[in-house]
Amino acid sequence: MNKPPHNARTLLLIIAIIVLALLPPLYAHRNNPLPLHADEYVHLALSQELAQTGFLAAANPYFAFNWTATVTQSEPLLQAVTVELSTLLDQSPLAITVLLPYLFSALFALAAYAAGNRYAGPRAGAFAALTAILFKTTLTVLGPSYAVPFALGATVFLLFMLAIESNNSALAAVLGAIAVFINPPLAAALVLGTFCFALFDRLSDKTNPFPLKIASALAVLLVLAMLPRLFFTGTAPADVIAQIHFPLATEDFAGTFASISLVNQAGFLVLVLSLLGAWHSWRTRKCAPLAFALPLAAITLLAEPLGTSPFLPYRRAAGYFAVAVLPLAAIGADALAKKISERFPKVKPVHVIILLALLLLAWEAPATARGLDQNYEYFSLAEAPIVPWLASDALKTGSRPTILASLRRSTAITPLSNNFLHVCGTVGAVLWPGPLADEMARLDEMPCDELRQLYRTCNASYYYADHDVGCWFATPVLASQELEFYAFELAP
Repeated sequence: MNKPPHNARTLLLIIAIIVLALLPPLYAHRNNPLPLHADEYVHLALSQELAQTGFLAAANPYFAFNWTATVTQSEPLLQAVTVELSTLLDQSPLAITVLLPYLFSALFALAAYAAGNRYAGPRAGAFAALTAILFKTTLTVLGPSYAVPFALGATVFLLFMLAIESNNSALAAVLGAIAVFINPPLAAALVLGTFCFALFDRLSDKTNPFPLKIASALAVLLVLAMLPRLFFTGTAPADVIAQIHFPLATEDFAGTFASISLVNQAGFLVLVLSLLGAWHSWRTRKCAPLAFALPLAAITLLAEPLGTSPFLPYRRAAGYFAVAVLPLAAIGADALAKKISERFPKVKPVHVIILLALLLLAWEAPATARGLDQNYEYFSLAEAPIVPWLASDALKTGSRPTILASLRRSTAITPLSNNFLHVCGTVGAVLWPGPLADEMARLDEMPCDELRQLYRTCNASYYYADHDVGCWFATPVLASQELEFYAFELAP
């Protein structure tokens, strides 16, 4: 039987990659009673406010206090494009955002294919695409199955790496600018990787000044992008610096997250193959994937014994490290396939790649599914029963409500009710900086008179909690024991 032409095989492979890439976001959202995941609602809510009012006044939706690296002020710019696009297409921002996870997942898989193909050929490209499709979603790093900046950032990361190695200044400039404005931690990762790549060039006796120039320009652009926040929003310099940092690899986020392991984030088999790929890359002097992976691995590994990272303490390091090792794993898989084929001539490299792909599916697919299920159970499932109450007519008074307590359960109110979510800074100061669960307990233990004074400083229309606050000043508006929901006004 004759094989189809090369171009036809490539086209069929790309179609297969796109179809498979649609499965993880479909699985992630399959049982959610709401159209979006909690984090997707956060970015969409902020972007709607940005598009409609021209500024962002909401605090961090998880900690109710100022802005942290969890949700940076630049990230909603990504979704703001979605909001503007919805106007052009005469569709709701919500309807367009629902489609973004499928687009991001497909783009990421195709970018991984392009990277693998560039460094080791089509077999490696197909294997890299499969590792991208099986990318881990954890409680701290949402993968490309969600409409969040990291999902697009993963694609930008891989394409930027290819642009740097091929000296494509125009593409590198565009991707670098996108990184700065959708996800400053991504831009910081690209700066580190590019400087490391420039160092490898020097060690290889190359005199190409391009990587160093791009890295320097990107670093300057990153700093300039943060200056408006410093001078026009009254933000403390330390908070501005936090915007470009990587989160702690050992960060205790909301009191529920364990330390991030590189093995858990990247996958054991992928890591093993990436070590082989790193050795092969160094030997062949195709060092771009190695250069981009090394500094991110160093950040995460140093954070484990120290409890912090001495430079760039931000937990996104583990996520972008897992992206950086995908082409390394593909290079390692292809090198292993060729070595086995040389030893056993009857075994073709493609047979080894297929075997490794099946092993990867059996090993990593259950872990990928568990990560998606965990996010659904922890975030979306908890939020789903609450949102219809918050978005109901009983809470629409024409004024902006301040929502307090259990903030992760209120992130969908803006997209569903067009009522912007604003959090009272005074209560936010009480909640910060401890884990969310512990700080909620502090509110429960606070004397009623003291709690009333705290609420009064917010001057809000409505307040809500998981349960009856048990104080005389709370006049019920909506309540449901079954849904663990209690909305109230303050008595005069």
